[in-house]
Amino acid sequence: MSALVCPGCGAARPAQDASFRCPCGELLEVDHGPLPARAAFEEAPEAGVWRFARTVDPEAPRSARVSLAEGDTPLLEVEPLARFAGLARLALKLEGRNPTGSFKDRGMTVAVARA
Repeated sequence: MSALVCPGCGAARPAQDASFRCPCGELLEVDHGPLPARAAFEEAPEAGVWRFARTVDPEAPRSARVSLAEGDTPLLEVEPLARFAGLARLALKLEGRNPTGSFKDRGMTVAVARA
């Protein structure tokens, strides 16, 4: 069960709360609780963001999920940037391959299901 948690004072609110600030003034953070075991991801038959439904929105019924396979974007290895950053390996997600060309597609499929 997801919750909104204040990193400042530790106060928690239900995820359905429309607030984004704690009364103490800090921005609330989303806490999904413990992550499911890796096997939960590997056995999911769906594509895109909904492959991670147990983490993304475990309460969204399958019938409410609307998807164009958002999130099935490739990883691109960028060797020059990795060298510049002093890393052995670096990969970036190519978010332009989402259905509308935006990283926002990932969140919107969850928002639509929630609505």
